[in-house]
Amino acid sequence: MNAPPAEPPVREPANLWRRLAAMIYDAIAVFGLLCLAAAFPMAVHRAAIPAGNACYQAYLLFVAYAYFAVCWHRGGQTVGMRPWRVRVVSADGRAVVSWLQTLVRFLVALLPLVAFAAVGQWSLHAGIGTAAFGSLGYLWSWWDPARRAWHDTASRTALVHEPKRR
Repeated sequence: MNAPPAEPPVREPANLWRRLAAMIYDAIAVFGLLCLAAAFPMAVHRAAIPAGNACYQAYLLFVAYAYFAVCWHRGGQTVGMRPWRVRVVSADGRAVVSWLQTLVRFLVALLPLVAFAAVGQWSLHAGIGTAAFGSLGYLWSWWDPARRAWHDTASRTALVHEPKRR
């Protein structure tokens, strides 16, 4: 007779401080990756590419997405998440995050940055207001019973704290 499938282990949600620390580490990693990615087309064309070039911006955005998507899908952790023992899992208990979940997670997390960049050009006050509003998506994890930020909820994922390995 077949035994019923085992329940997935209950994992502790990652707190906001671990999230922020992992984000800082990832910002450094993504900055380095984008510097390398930016150098490639310049080397091919042997000229500087205007920063306002839409194709160039889309290329850099894709490189950033590819970093996060591959890390989240393959192992649930980015370089910045590993030292803080934070992992992205599907909210339904599956360890593997789907490609669609990675896309939704990335785009929803990116919305405040896009809004800040767009509105920040108009005035400092508007930019500060937009940044404050964008922070609410992350701060929401303090009030959410499952400790999920807006991009976690939208993508049906969760950030969990991995226990120390013995």
